[in-house]
Amino acid sequence: RLISAAITIQYSRGENMNHQLDLYFFDESVCQDIPVFQNWADTLVDRIVPNLTQKEIPELIQSVKKYICNNIDRNLTRESIANEAHISPSYLSRLFHKETGEKLSDYILRKRIGRAKEMLKNTDEKITFISQEIGYSNDSYFIKTFKSVTGMTPYEYRKMSRGKESD
Repeated sequence: RLISAAITIQYSRGENMNHQLDLYFFDESVCQDIPVFQNWADTLVDRIVPNLTQKEIPELIQSVKKYICNNIDRNLTRESIANEAHISPSYLSRLFHKETGEKLSDYILRKRIGRAKEMLKNTDEKITFISQEIGYSNDSYFIKTFKSVTGMTPYEYRKMSRGKESD
């Protein structure tokens, strides 16, 4: 079905795939091992889905960024974001890095920490609430991550950003 759908897409866009078809035939043993099949399918999608035009790439990246910002409180994975963008996870990672100069995971982390900083500075919400609002289910992990990025704990950042002296 995957091959049939890909061929249909290619032909509907006026592209000839005769020279590519032999790349996509495989022996049935590939289907018996899920990781092997998953790798084969990712490779197939990366090769068979037509390259995005230069106009479509910035739109896709903006769409991905918007999705991340609108869903910052969720468990954002490369797979879930790629699913929303209708591209393979590996292609998303490569394209995002190529276009932005930043790894997808670094972008998500930067957005999460940025949102946490805003909330720490402008609200009196508890650290637990803030960590959940930016997609962390474990407060300790959030605090550790925040400190590794900013050099201070969320509490220290809140005090500093409001101009209070530390105790």
